[in-house]
Amino acid sequence: ETITAYFSGNGQIMVATLDPRLEDAVADSVKTNSGQLKNLGLTPKQLNRLFESLAEKVEQIVSAGTKPIVLVSPQIRRHFRKLIAPVLPGLFILSYSELTPDTNLKSVGMVEMPSEI
Repeated sequence: ETITAYFSGNGQIMVATLDPRLEDAVADSVKTNSGQLKNLGLTPKQLNRLFESLAEKVEQIVSAGTKPIVLVSPQIRRHFRKLIAPVLPGLFILSYSELTPDTNLKSVGMVEMPSEI
């Protein structure tokens, strides 16, 4: 309840979500690297595109006057935060389990899995 109240100034929380393929890549990377995130199996160019895409979503949310949040599954929250924090330290990474069932969410879009090119 406290987390929901903190982020929902007007009763609504604006969030970006992750492409299910991206969530799977994070989970797989953690499993195959003994709990270490590494680079999700992405090339440096793909990682840059991921950070750029996240930055765009952050800008959309911040321009609406709310705190920037990416909503992820509970299993990857901590690991995804470790990957993102050095590049986007002001971005909040929350899991679905941290929000109350009656939380009013508004999605600004999905962060896609970066393509190869």
